[in-house]
Amino acid sequence: MDRRTILISPPDRGYAVVLAGERLRFARRIAALLHDLRPYLTPSDAAWALWAHIHQEQPGETLDFLLVTHDGAPQRMRWAYRPRPHPGGDPVRLCRDRLPSVDPVPAHGEILVSGAGDPVTVRAAAPGIVEVVAERAAETPLRALVYSAQAAQPPDTRRLAQRAAGLVAARRGRAVASVASGQVRLDRALGPDQETATAIGGAVLRRLLTGAPPVPLMAAQMDDDGPLVRLLPRDYRAFLQLRLPRSPLILIPRSSPLVRSIAAVLYDRLLALDLGHRVQRHGGGLFMDLGDGCFRELVGNVRSARNTGGLLLEAALLTYRTDPARFDAYFQDRFGQPGDPHRAITDILDEGRDHRETERRLAALERTFAPVTALESADPGVLALVQDVLAKADPGVIHINVLDDYYAAQQQRVRALTLLLRLPFRLLSLHYSTVTGHVFLHG
Repeated sequence: MDRRTILISPPDRGYAVVLAGERLRFARRIAALLHDLRPYLTPSDAAWALWAHIHQEQPGETLDFLLVTHDGAPQRMRWAYRPRPHPGGDPVRLCRDRLPSVDPVPAHGEILVSGAGDPVTVRAAAPGIVEVVAERAAETPLRALVYSAQAAQPPDTRRLAQRAAGLVAARRGRAVASVASGQVRLDRALGPDQETATAIGGAVLRRLLTGAPPVPLMAAQMDDDGPLVRLLPRDYRAFLQLRLPRSPLILIPRSSPLVRSIAAVLYDRLLALDLGHRVQRHGGGLFMDLGDGCFRELVGNVRSARNTGGLLLEAALLTYRTDPARFDAYFQDRFGQPGDPHRAITDILDEGRDHRETERRLAALERTFAPVTALESADPGVLALVQDVLAKADPGVIHINVLDDYYAAQQQRVRALTLLLRLPFRLLSLHYSTVTGHVFLHG
């Protein structure tokens, strides 16, 4: 539009964006990032991600951002970034000025002003179409049209599931011990991604059940480290049971003390394999060079009682899935529990008590298992159990994870770590995209 403002509309008319700033090079870089995120996020979600990214990076240039979309209804999002906010003042006003403004586009139109002072008119020109007009002094206005996102139908979940099952059936290798579908957080409701992952996991299980024994285990992993519980474990279990074929099903909380005790044994194994020189400590976490010269997060927080992040915990989770019944029975007998520890955790979460009361009861349960969960001192009993489980595992036994393609790089790092630790199982990961309709198998 001029030396400070640009208007961009992609060929598919999926959105229009107006960017104004002191330097067009910076604005164009942000526009390129928005374009690069489209295979993974809707334009609206990508705009939120860019807002967070810029406020984290804190560049030295100003930027005004206006995005117009039609995700079911015409909508516009505006936000402004200023590198040097005025100190002091009203904190409510500071938040209001920094947070994005999201509003519907009125049919009669709305005149906005970009950061460079250029008038931009946005109006719902017709059903399914939004018109963006940027005025220019003494020159012809620039126009862009945004079409309804409903014109592009989402991929057929059944076809994705059929293709995924075909990829698994075509593989060559040992028996499949377990399948895990998706990443679910208990502080959020279930959404389309979880529906897709469950449909793919169900199709894979049905295909595997037609083959030779053993019957694969369905391992449902839950992130339970959020501040609230909006999805009760019993509701998630019912959701899975309605959609999956008859197969053993277990719910595994990410904060599992069993998994963390196994992680301590695997860390001891890492040191015994003379890999300690590859590990560095930063803050409260451990990071490891997997062979590519880059340090990846091994454990998010060594001292956290309910640490759930890092590659070592992913490897420990796969180890647990190799023979969960033995691990459950050992912990139940050793600590005198009426049931397995995972059931004890989910029972507390299912009660739906006050948040503080839930945290108090979980902390009390955590203290029961504290003697075996310290990362840097593997418990001898758990060490002997892990060694026996790994020694008796069928060499090359397979675990399958079904995840959004966002996790492809992370899963490759988990495979690299399991190879370095000389663990006997293999990890296959089925990745899908609800945006592009692609599905592929790695590992």
